[in-house]
Amino acid sequence: MMIEDIRKDIPIELWQLIDGAEFEENQVGCSDTKVYKVSNVIKHQSSYLKISKNKHETFRYEVELLKWLKGKLPVPEVLYYGNTAEYEFFLMTEVPGKDCSNIEDFSNKSRLAEALAEGLKLIHSVDISDCPFNQRLDFKLNNAKFNVENGLTDEEDIKSTDPRRTGEGILKILYETKPSREDLVLTHGDYCLPNIILNHNYELVGFIDWGRGGVSDKYQDIGIACRSIKHNIGEEMIPIFLEKYGLDFVDKAKIEYYILLDELF
Repeated sequence: MMIEDIRKDIPIELWQLIDGAEFEENQVGCSDTKVYKVSNVIKHQSSYLKISKNKHETFRYEVELLKWLKGKLPVPEVLYYGNTAEYEFFLMTEVPGKDCSNIEDFSNKSRLAEALAEGLKLIHSVDISDCPFNQRLDFKLNNAKFNVENGLTDEEDIKSTDPRRTGEGILKILYETKPSREDLVLTHGDYCLPNIILNHNYELVGFIDWGRGGVSDKYQDIGIACRSIKHNIGEEMIPIFLEKYGLDFVDKAKIEYYILLDELF
């Protein structure tokens, strides 16, 4: 889907913000959402435009969460949100820097692992006493159940590591092994390397893609981070990440649980 193909569907208020811009499609990520880097508009700031036709997962939640996070964490600013009969549109400011999966120099992997831990500690330090965004386990399991029952899981990806696995089978395991308690904090929900932005000195700049953020167990983020670190910079960096994060005890069962839960999203 090119911008030109849906020009007639773009709301006039949004088009006034992006008219004359240059568009570059962002290929990072696995969702059906189209993401474009928008250059040379809005007082020469770069921004990002998300476009979706997915009726099951809208941008409204992320938009409202980003508004709540403004002033609390370095996150994008919402510039426009709206929809038409067919499409949903979300325009936000760019968080300048490099996402952690796109760092040009991976020679200092240990420093990168430490930066990821520092970023996660910052997110988890946000006061949640008035946070209205719920991502607790019961809520996530209900969403996972919905995804399985409505064919919204990626069964091919689920079977890629074990051809015997199915979404229904994973869901059954998740209910049978559900942790008895949650250590609730503000979580990002998808704390993987592409969603953490650093500068060239491995210093934190900000966080993007908050569609699954909210109050949840801290292991939601720790688990996804460990999986992403293993995939991008090596499993040997996980202990450095966990040590810098500052866990007195590493609950490996919870790490595996939340990695498994993510298979259904």
